[in-house]
Amino acid sequence: MPTIMKLRPLQADEREQREQLSRSPTAPAREVERARILLYASENWHVPRIFAHLHLNDY
Repeated sequence: MPTIMKLRPLQADEREQREQLSRSPTAPAREVERARILLYASENWHVPRIFAHLHLNDY
């Protein structure tokens, strides 16, 4: 079974911050990537699906 990242539920303000960061054209790429990973994980996406969706399969 694919791995699921176990996260505590994001508060509304935390989710909003992650969503803004995930769309930021000026934030460092690694921070944007991390925000996107956390958002998808908070929606119970499996790790392989997150990595494939974000084209991170090389890691």
